Amino acid sequence: MSSTALPFVTFFEAIPGLFLVLDPELRIVAASDAYVQATMTRRDAIIGKRLFEVFPDNPHDREATGVRHLRASLLQVLATGRTDAMAVQKYDIRKPRNQGGQFEERYWSPVNAPVLGPDGKVAYIIHRVEDVTEFVRLKAAGLEQCRVNDALREQAVRMEAEIYARSQDVADVNTKLKEADEERRSLLRRAFEAEERERKRIALELHDRFGQYIADILLGLKLLEPAVHDRSLAQIFGKLRTLSQELGEETHRLAWELQPKILYDAGLEAALRQYVDDWSQHTGIRVDALIHRLPAIQSADQCALTLYRVLQEALTNVSRHAKAVNVSIILRATADFIELIIEDDGAGFDMEATIGKQSSKHCLGLVGIRQRLELINGTLTVESARGSGTTLIVRAPCPKPRHPPETTGEGDSSVL
Repeated sequence: MSSTALPFVTFFEAIPGLFLVLDPELRIVAASDAYVQATMTRRDAIIGKRLFEVFPDNPHDREATGVRHLRASLLQVLATGRTDAMAVQKYDIRKPRNQGGQFEERYWSPVNAPVLGPDGKVAYIIHRVEDVTEFVRLKAAGLEQCRVNDALREQAVRMEAEIYARSQDVADVNTKLKEADEERRSLLRRAFEAEERERKRIALELHDRFGQYIADILLGLKLLEPAVHDRSLAQIFGKLRTLSQELGEETHRLAWELQPKILYDAGLEAALRQYVDDWSQHTGIRVDALIHRLPAIQSADQCALTLYRVLQEALTNVSRHAKAVNVSIILRATADFIELIIEDDGAGFDMEATIGKQSSKHCLGLVGIRQRLELINGTLTVESARGSGTTLIVRAPCPKPRHPPETTGEGDSSVL
């Protein structure tokens, strides 16, 4: 055996397969002889150039997607450091100028694999392809049985096995994504359940502890006030009594808001009407509410609690951020879902800028609403622009009533 070692690049160029080596900027670093021959190029003409400069889409094919799909795969490899096996791609190749320079229809089966550097980052990408043009053409023409020779039959078997293996990989990935999504939903559900438990705890604390303290203070002031003859002290006692009464009312309001007992006692429609009425009186914002009769929803259902919390969050955002004078609310049932529309005439906001800024005060509220709705397979649509107010359209699938309510005009809804 000769002691003279051939350069590695010599081995790579002679490898019996269609291979390219790309750097992270997608420049061609090396190419096998088979690749150069299959793509009708010259090695000295492509080394150092960007991949898509050498191999652009066919300008005469309006439906060409080769560049877009291959770029997406390569960027995914750079981002994840993992191999990406692509589906069969139509990617036409340009002939040399001495052969006319036209594009020739080609189909390829590509795989892109990373080469990691010492720092663990992608240093190079090995781009391997197999030319399956003849197979695809014969498959499309339905002539495989009479025109495919033994070599093509073997290639077809290899391709079908590879496609099956990739489909299994895709199925495994989909299963993992589904499991991850279920886990995320479960975490959200537990988070909201913990939130509801905390709301109830705070509500009971406000009602039972602080409410009782305030009641004791009011009783003590009532007993002591007749004995106070000094005018200044009497004024102080009066202010303390007024303040205690206001604190008592606010404590009661907060306790009711944190734990909507009316939702469980009187049902969703009554709870929403009561909340809207109290919110309007408390904020001074005028509300036009049209609440239609709904299907038979149990007050303990997740759907009922979700719609109640969504309205609560939406109106809280209006009072804190919108600077609105009027709010319109519509709650109605369709054949497939319950729809809640909340529209204000406030300042509005820039949708594009806000959605892209996760820390935005508007965005945080919308994220919470979307997460709640996601747990019951509901949806949220937001329409807003600066100076034009904001509209939220909530749709939540809920159980259909056993006996659909009759539609008799005024009898089907109540207006606040």
